[in-house]
Amino acid sequence: MQFPDADETAESRSDGLRSGTAEQQAFIRLAELYLQRRRTVDPAADDLNGLLKLFRGSGIVETFMGNGLAPTPENRAALAAAVGIPDYTGSDAQDEQLLAALGAPEKLTPLP
Repeated sequence: MQFPDADETAESRSDGLRSGTAEQQAFIRLAELYLQRRRTVDPAADDLNGLLKLFRGSGIVETFMGNGLAPTPENRAALAAAVGIPDYTGSDAQDEQLLAALGAPEKLTPLP
């Protein structure tokens, strides 16, 4: 898992998290984003355009988490069905279709 600030050391962080590798620190920051932005989406009632516009990670799970959505296979399958992707299995091609349909940026967004 690679993040834009993965070379940042734990000692240089000012958020009080002082242990762990740079990768662990980046995951903690991603988890913080998830908790700050956490929301539940109803595919039948909510507008799904631009749902993932705030953050693009290196994969679908990171992108969902950074936008406050649960990255469970069930949640991804429900959203895929809602945007017209039949029989979602989580293939790379389906994930790219889903990310595009939900408005994810094309490029990696640095963690704030």
